[in-house]
Amino acid sequence: MEQESIMREQKRLQIINALGHAYSFILLIDIKKNTLEVIKSADVVGLNYRKKDLSNELQRKYIDSMIAPSFQKSYLAFTDISTMESRLKEHDSLSCVSQTIEGTWIRSMIVPQKCDEKGNLSTVLLAISDVTEEKEHELEQDRILRNALSSAEHANRAKTAFLNNMSHDIRTPMNAIIGFTSLAAEHLDDREIIRDYLEKISTSGKHLLSLINDVLDMSRIESGSVKIEKTNVHLPDIIEDLKTIILEGVRAKQQKLLIKMQDVVHEDIITDKLRLTQVLLNIISNAVKFTPVGGTIHILVEEKASQKAGYAVYSFCIKDNGIGMSKEFQEHVFDSFARERTVTESGITGTGLGMAITKNIVDLMGGTIHLTSKQGEGSEFIVTLECELANMAVQDKQFSCPKAEKKHLDYSGRKVLLVEDNELNREIATEILKSLGLNVDCAADGMEAVEIMSSDAGNQYDMIFMDIQMPKMDGYTATREIRTLKDTKKANVPIIAMTANAFDEDRKKAIKAGMNGHIAKPIDVNVILQNLDRIFGQKGDEDTRAVVLNK
Repeated sequence: MEQESIMREQKRLQIINALGHAYSFILLIDIKKNTLEVIKSADVVGLNYRKKDLSNELQRKYIDSMIAPSFQKSYLAFTDISTMESRLKEHDSLSCVSQTIEGTWIRSMIVPQKCDEKGNLSTVLLAISDVTEEKEHELEQDRILRNALSSAEHANRAKTAFLNNMSHDIRTPMNAIIGFTSLAAEHLDDREIIRDYLEKISTSGKHLLSLINDVLDMSRIESGSVKIEKTNVHLPDIIEDLKTIILEGVRAKQQKLLIKMQDVVHEDIITDKLRLTQVLLNIISNAVKFTPVGGTIHILVEEKASQKAGYAVYSFCIKDNGIGMSKEFQEHVFDSFARERTVTESGITGTGLGMAITKNIVDLMGGTIHLTSKQGEGSEFIVTLECELANMAVQDKQFSCPKAEKKHLDYSGRKVLLVEDNELNREIATEILKSLGLNVDCAADGMEAVEIMSSDAGNQYDMIFMDIQMPKMDGYTATREIRTLKDTKKANVPIIAMTANAFDEDRKKAIKAGMNGHIAKPIDVNVILQNLDRIFGQKGDEDTRAVVLNK
């Protein structure tokens, strides 16, 4: 017991010593005689260094003059002399944090100072220090945590809603694909019905693919995988491409599409054509989607001066007289998975990622996007980009001029090797290639392809279409193996990646492995023809550089 008492006393002295260094204001309170004395600091709220009787009235006066009203009750309980001894028997010290009338924050601490001959507590020290900076930091951290929690809860709710919506949106086209396939099987003798069902299956498949692409795009943006790749771009070509893509939807809803290029002096710019097209297409597609039958969609492209030499500022304004957006939804329109209730209730489908993707891409391109909308009246999006000029000369080309139809070469008799491990994909690709006049042999994996090309049979192939993800040996490895063959004809055979690995980094990886092109699944016949034209059309030309052909 004596040892414990000594240790307790030592600890008390350490605390008292620490108080003298850490606290700017210290009171000595005699809890037996109800007196107080200031032993450190200058005069505070009327207190001086003389010993004073501590009446309830005086205590209340001090508290009323120092402590903010919302903290006065708790501070009065904290400094209650009648309970102080019993509270200190259970704790080495007492502390509380309160706000003053001036708005600052103080930490008050009570520690035992002296006991009488019977061991009963007789005096205590009340120490006060300014902890405003510490408290404000704490409050700021609390605000940050609360905001983070709120954001996380909002994101979780949005993702839950997204998953529910995606479940519905994926099942809808899948139901159409499965349903019309079953119906087609029952009408094999009726070509017109079969053609109608196939068109509906194709439409549903394309819609399903767009849903998947949105999710993948957002995932890549969030992971930092999306890079802006600038090239020389003829601006009217982008506008014409957009017009071609959306025209069918506009006509289906009997809408007016008004396109105007105003004050565009420099039509050739340096930017990312793919991403700019993606941004504008997302906005224009929404305008078509959310504008009723007979509505009007305006597209205005303007060039404005830039403060940077050799640059110009381009404004792309897309305006519609559609359903518009509520003020509440406008605040979240660029959030991931955001879909307005009125939209979802109307049966208009989508992932809720389109605008989030658009905003992120615009940010990556160093531009801005601005929205003005009124429910029931329509919306206006303005995308602003500062672009380097590719050609200072004024262009006379008209963006509305139709492009000449591309004529493809005849590939009858050409022999190709298709390397694909999936039986269904192999069957589809084989039929597509045969429809182009090609003779097709198949290999089930990369190892089999290398064995074929290493044999005498390898000399007969004009091209290889190579899947990437395969058992035994993947497409990259198979390509590298073929490129090392001693027979130069075999080693230099054109190899085109035909794969579900559809991102730009996948294309680059394919080229690095020695491939001559990259086609993303689902397979597009026109893309295959572009590859064939590019490679066979430049016979004798050693430059067989790969180009991005995925759509």
